[in-house]
Amino acid sequence: MRKYCSNTNKKNKKLKKLIIFLSVIVFIGLVIIIYFNKVINPIVVNTSESKIKSLTSHAVNSTISEIISDTDVYDDLVTITTDSNGKISMIQANAIKINTLSKQISNQVLTKVENIGEQGIKIPFGTFTGMPLLANKGPDVLIKVAPVSTLDCVFKSEFIQAGINQTLHRIYLDVTTEVNLILPIFKDKVKTYTQVIICESIIVGDVPEFYFNNSMGSLLDLVPDNKK
Repeated sequence: MRKYCSNTNKKNKKLKKLIIFLSVIVFIGLVIIIYFNKVINPIVVNTSESKIKSLTSHAVNSTISEIISDTDVYDDLVTITTDSNGKISMIQANAIKINTLSKQISNQVLTKVENIGEQGIKIPFGTFTGMPLLANKGPDVLIKVAPVSTLDCVFKSEFIQAGINQTLHRIYLDVTTEVNLILPIFKDKVKTYTQVIICESIIVGDVPEFYFNNSMGSLLDLVPDNKK
């Protein structure tokens, strides 16, 4: 009887130790999961998004510099027509040139961003601790970046009063991209918006009110409707 009680007590003690051990393991696991979700995950996401936005913006700016560096873009994209009194009667956008340039820029930006995806982005291991002092310390951890899901190029125009009888006509390119960010436990889409000045020119003479009212509108909308 004593032996039976002794064996039972031993089994109960082992069972209690096992339960305590498993409880500690589960508790540590929950703490790690909560810490990862509350501290590490937001830091990794924010750092990854910042790097992707920086690299994408650089790809857009470098592409535009390469393509239009030796080109008189303004005269290619816009034709200004004046009436018999020298007043501006029409500012006409060259749709073919705009679409050609837009495709050229889009393709080159897409290629560069895809190269970023092949290389991935590197984040120092210290960043995962959530401690500012260790943010840039330790070996790099590679984060995968998937190809661009969308890329959109839109030319826009702006008129700015530049003095008596003078107007600054500035042409921008708005480039919007969405890049897929692949993290260990989930995926995220990083949207990047980059605006670059393509060219500008001083227009001498009165610019119709119509154009001022359409400041920063689409470049393809610069030809006034006869009904206006």
